[in-house]
Amino acid sequence: MNIAYSNKLTVEQYMMLLESVGWLNFHPSHRLEKSQAQTGLENSVVFVAENNGNPVGITRIVTDGGYIAIIADVIVHPDYQGKGIGRALMQRAVDSLVDGLPAGSCINISVMSAKGKEGFYEKFGFVKRPNEVYGNGMSLFYNFVTPGNEGS
Repeated sequence: MNIAYSNKLTVEQYMMLLESVGWLNFHPSHRLEKSQAQTGLENSVVFVAENNGNPVGITRIVTDGGYIAIIADVIVHPDYQGKGIGRALMQRAVDSLVDGLPAGSCINISVMSAKGKEGFYEKFGFVKRPNEVYGNGMSLFYNFVTPGNEGS
């Protein structure tokens, strides 16, 4: 296996990786639309792990360019898990955010962990919430229903 890293990924490849780990239906009532996935990719920094030119893992960074960043979609295809690919992708993501920060500056990097995977992120210095310093983390999933399609 020869793993190479790039930032090239089509929306179809992205959706295939999401599907491989069961995240294409990222909420019980919602399947990710291709147009939303495309927009998400276009507005993210993407790191891709490839084997023979085929994507086998990805992570995305969504940032305001100042002091807030979210590492999203740390995904490794099940056939390639346990081989250090996720660790390499996370390290590239963290390094890209902190390398070159001026002395005295700070950045708040957030990550949402899949249930039971918190220990993976703790190895990079992330802390579980709630805690005494940062309080609770929270999410809102807003499912827009087109008027007239409430029963669909």
